[in-house]
Amino acid sequence: GGEIINFTNSNTELARNKELIVNNNASHNDNGIHIKNDTDAYSGALTFHTEYGGTDTNVARIQGGTNGSNGILYLQTANTSKTLTTALALDFNQDAVFQGNVTLPATKKLYLDGGGDTYITEGSSNQIQLFTNGNLGFGQDATGHVFIQATDAFYLDGGSNTYFKESSADNIKFTVGGEGILDL
Repeated sequence: GGEIINFTNSNTELARNKELIVNNNASHNDNGIHIKNDTDAYSGALTFHTEYGGTDTNVARIQGGTNGSNGILYLQTANTSKTLTTALALDFNQDAVFQGNVTLPATKKLYLDGGGDTYITEGSSNQIQLFTNGNLGFGQDATGHVFIQATDAFYLDGGSNTYFKESSADNIKFTVGGEGILDL
């Protein structure tokens, strides 16, 4: 066993320019800092405070909680009134619930397959593109025009045998039941 330090209801502070270090043997993943609530209140939390202009202010809190049976991790942020609200909740199924907008930097990708070749991106300023298997499927430009790649088909029956597509430059071919019926 290791040394256990118990903190009671009194405040314990580190001197200025000091750190609390927990050195953990990599083969023992149950060591570290454990925040536990034994009062059946369903949570333990690590709250970050800062002092600004002489006033102690809640800035953020990481709270481990439960819905009564399953674990949920909450990331909370505070306003100037010290009111904490949940920004992100991660549940035991690894589902993430964001309470606000999710923002990506310009031209970065939102992967739908774990980081492979299926994603949504901003191809250029004010243009959205959807890629599957690394190929551009369709997009929408800044003027609102929706586009697909030249010679790609637009299916009307879920991807079977009824579609139209550009068969060559400035030529559109309509196919129904697998047979070309109109060529414009």
